[in-house]
Amino acid sequence: MDTTPTKPEGSNVTVFVERALFNSAFTFIRGLPKDMDFQNLLTRLQKEFGCAGYIDDHPTYGRVIRLKLAAPKQVVKYLTTLGIHATEQ
Repeated sequence: MDTTPTKPEGSNVTVFVERALFNSAFTFIRGLPKDMDFQNLLTRLQKEFGCAGYIDDHPTYGRVIRLKLAAPKQVVKYLTTLGIHATEQ
């Protein structure tokens, strides 16, 4: 039985890091389906990585999850274990 997550049609979940002032960095997750429970996913990510985060309506990227860490590879790997196909940008 193949348990590899499949990429739903039209889905384009992207994980990327954006640097801010004073050497801080945020990991953004964008392209999540609008019907997804963002609050539940945010809570799971915060518990997994022990970081702060929030849901943001970004002017360029739309609705995103913003995490206060710079670990896009680990976030992509964790999203994959949850069945969400994501790519690192």
